[in-house]
Amino acid sequence: MVETDRKLVSEDAFKKGERDLMDIVTGGLDWDAIEILLKEKYGLSLQDDIEFKEGRLTVKEDRIAYQMDFQARIVLSLMIGRDGRCVDVVAGAASAADDSPEI
Repeated sequence: MVETDRKLVSEDAFKKGERDLMDIVTGGLDWDAIEILLKEKYGLSLQDDIEFKEGRLTVKEDRIAYQMDFQARIVLSLMIGRDGRCVDVVAGAASAADDSPEI
């Protein structure tokens, strides 16, 4: 009979291996392609200061995937009328106000 409670590998070995794997994957990311995806899907552009938060293996639609969470800064432009109401909200893209003269 096989003893199933016996540890064959330390948890630290798995944690280190997972961290190393995430470092390799994040190091190989094509940021130009990611920016195109963000612009197409959300109309957003990335700023320079993107910070990797965490990564993990997961399953999505019956496929093994690497979920990698980043914290990114975006540009948010609010246009507010003199009556205090919102005129427009633009995130990550140049707004029409960019061409307007400053008051």
